[in-house]
Amino acid sequence: MLSQFQGMFLPAGMGTEAYSTDVDFASIIYGPLQHCLLAPYAVISSDAADAGNTGNTAVLRGGLVMARATVASGNTLVGEWVPFANGGANGSGVAVGILLWAGLSMLQGGANVKRLMGAILVKGNVQAKACCLAASATYGLATTGAGLKVRQDLLYNISFDDDITAKLSRPTPI
Repeated sequence: MLSQFQGMFLPAGMGTEAYSTDVDFASIIYGPLQHCLLAPYAVISSDAADAGNTGNTAVLRGGLVMARATVASGNTLVGEWVPFANGGANGSGVAVGILLWAGLSMLQGGANVKRLMGAILVKGNVQAKACCLAASATYGLATTGAGLKVRQDLLYNISFDDDITAKLSRPTPI
């Protein structure tokens, strides 16, 4: 069932087998896959780094909260995906999705490069304990601080498994 995602939308049996716990995003998503909306060929900025990935900040972890650049800065162009940074400028301070492709290396030949293969969940059901922020080495979204900001930004697009009371009391969007 996950073969279409592991091979980035190749038919089952095409390409090399990629199943491992590093690329198994079934631990991030809960519920039916047809309730999810992905940005499968998202352009991830070459400036993207995961400071919380101790020892290898050039590799993005699965479950990393992502944002979209609204202002060009450095090597990042408008519309490219960057890790969420609470209070960040250029759009990085607004959470938009969750990176599903774990172990995404931003290095090629010793230099940072843009990546087109990051599958990012922009709508669906997510386990909060499987999410992480670039500023933290731990997994799990808190209900305070940066974790609360992420939950507020994603309120109408992503439902977190530990947030049943918010589902019952959400205002109806206009």
